[in-house]
Amino acid sequence: MPEYIIVSAPGPQGPAGSGSGSISDGDKGDITVSGVGTVWTVDAGAITTAKMQTIGAQKLLGRSGATTGNVEQVGLSADLQIDGSKNLALANALAQQSVTFTAGTGLTGGGTLAADRTFSVAYGTSAGTACEGDDARLSDARTPTAHTHDAADINAGTLAIARIPTGTSSNTVCVGDDARLSDARTPTAHTHAPSDIQQAGAVTGEVLKWNGSAWAPGADNTSVGGGAPTSAQYFTLTADATLSNERVLTFGTGLTATDGGAGAQYDVEVDYGTTAATACEGNDSRLSDARSPTAHTHDFVDSYVGHIEAPAVGTYYIDTYAAGARTITGIHIVTGSGTVDWTLRRVVSGIGSDIYTADGQGSTQSNITSGLSNTALSAGNQLELQIDATSSGADVRFTIVYSRATGAIT
Repeated sequence: MPEYIIVSAPGPQGPAGSGSGSISDGDKGDITVSGVGTVWTVDAGAITTAKMQTIGAQKLLGRSGATTGNVEQVGLSADLQIDGSKNLALANALAQQSVTFTAGTGLTGGGTLAADRTFSVAYGTSAGTACEGDDARLSDARTPTAHTHDAADINAGTLAIARIPTGTSSNTVCVGDDARLSDARTPTAHTHAPSDIQQAGAVTGEVLKWNGSAWAPGADNTSVGGGAPTSAQYFTLTADATLSNERVLTFGTGLTATDGGAGAQYDVEVDYGTTAATACEGNDSRLSDARSPTAHTHDFVDSYVGHIEAPAVGTYYIDTYAAGARTITGIHIVTGSGTVDWTLRRVVSGIGSDIYTADGQGSTQSNITSGLSNTALSAGNQLELQIDATSSGADVRFTIVYSRATGAIT
């Protein structure tokens, strides 16, 4: 609704001007004048917020009084705010009054948020209650229930022997006066170091011997019990008729033994030389000198090499009359473009036998050394390459490797 400014009385006298001295009726911009200059009407929407008075931050325009009156600045409580989109919003997320807090096990109290609520611990002696700090059960004397302790838990006092399992079997202990601790018995088999044997009157050069009734010191190799052992196996350098269990160590062809004498080293060496029964030493010049080889033979390896520029279905003769015997050992074939199906054949007296056949040979070279048949060619046999089919195949190149005996090389 447009606002009106009604002029009901003349104002102060202004300066004299030309004309009648009154404002003519009409649209003056934001105000329309009518009634021969007596009625000024503000156009609808002409008064914008920018043309209104300045107000403080986080304020609204309204009226807080209980009666009608002028527009006032209305403040916001701490729970309200004007957000970045100029909308009135809650400053903090608040729960609904209908939300209920329920006390769980061990607590009492609670209720809706329509009023302040308090939770308290439920103390008691039954399940679902808590034991209060001064509960008598926390400090009263009582008989402990049956239980056990690890031996490590015993740190003082003396255990009665009745509490310890004693006896002669496993998992028992031996008491201090057990007869087994002091009885006489035959010792089990064992050994002693020579230092454990007492001198018992022995002098230098004597050994321990059995004299028929007891062990006693005696002269070596002269007293009773002397001589070489009869139950052990041992080596001697020469045969001795007085010994019964010796093994004679001898050195055969190509070895030389040198006896350094009693207490000295016995050396065994290899006989090196250039004659029979001698060994060739590692740096012998004969191992690396130049010499003429003896007569021998080699297999000669050669190949048929061919090139078919524009292959067509048909037969291409590689060798129409072999000059000598040979054996096909490998086939290498490739096309410049496209593919071909091919068969390599041996012809004997007009009868052909397939050596190898393959389909779809393309520009990736095939190196065929296995799966070959009928590879032996005799003198006079023919060798032919048969193109069975082609798909834009061009520039077929092939190498057929063979070997043949050449005889002696001079």
